Amino acid sequence: FRLGLEESSLTLTHRLSNRSREAATLRHGLEWSFGVPSGEVERVLLRTLSGEKEECFSLVDGPQVVPVGTSFQWEAPSADLCVQIELDQPLSLWWAPVQTLALGPDGWTEQIQGNTLLFFAPVQLWGQGERRLQLRLRFCSLAG
Repeated sequence: FRLGLEESSLTLTHRLSNRSREAATLRHGLEWSFGVPSGEVERVLLRTLSGEKEECFSLVDGPQVVPVGTSFQWEAPSADLCVQIELDQPLSLWWAPVQTLALGPDGWTEQIQGNTLLFFAPVQLWGQGERRLQLRLRFCSLAG
């Protein structure tokens, strides 16, 4: 993890190993759940930055499967925060709100408290095989 005045970033390398002599077929994924800093979930967006066309998704639209890619940007405009996500290989992304259900004076209410990003891909590892995945996060300001 590197935190500085000019740039804050985190690089994660994940290794999946098949220690058996048999082939293994599975869905491999990395999950990251975190809150919304400003609390204003209505404005939280996720953009795909890889491919020919940029696409934009809103957190309040509920769980979504985002097209396969290697570059994404999570944005919270009310907090002037973005997280640029770079992967070393194309993966699918499932994005969903983290919600609570609470009973208050006015009855039951749902509230979005955060979100979950799950990067995943089908994997087949032959005996003694290995797969590595590198994820780089860069924390930045939307203003510049």
